[in-house]
Amino acid sequence: MTKFDRLTAVLDEFHRQLEGEQHELIVRLRAGWALAKRDYTQALQTGTVRKSVIASGIEQGIRETPLLLQALPEQVRVTASQALSSALQQHAPDVQAKEIERLEKIVARGKIKGDSEYYLVRHHIDALEGTPGDSALLSTLYALEDAFQSQ
Repeated sequence: MTKFDRLTAVLDEFHRQLEGEQHELIVRLRAGWALAKRDYTQALQTGTVRKSVIASGIEQGIRETPLLLQALPEQVRVTASQALSSALQQHAPDVQAKEIERLEKIVARGKIKGDSEYYLVRHHIDALEGTPGDSALLSTLYALEDAFQSQ
């Protein structure tokens, strides 16, 4: 399975898990993904773009999805964050491993540097909330978030 196929499967699974969610942002994300799939299918058929180029764009979109999810009400945000983490684990664990590695560096440093690290930490908080285990990590992430927000 190519990187393109795995990343496409991540977003397909993410949207499948949220298909019953009617929040406006989730509905727009779902519609946007359907349009993107249509457009890249056409581009691939005409040979105007390679799968590797599309895969790079999809990967960037997946990295930025937690930032978009921050605009959601807490309950929907937590559900969406868990759906994204689940889809990544199922179809692209290598991508999730990179994010975990970044998170581990932040935890080891004991400080969040900048907005992109904040959104990474916040996404992991949302993904861990409501799931058993990892309460020590969750406490650490809460402390990092609080320290960053109080700057």
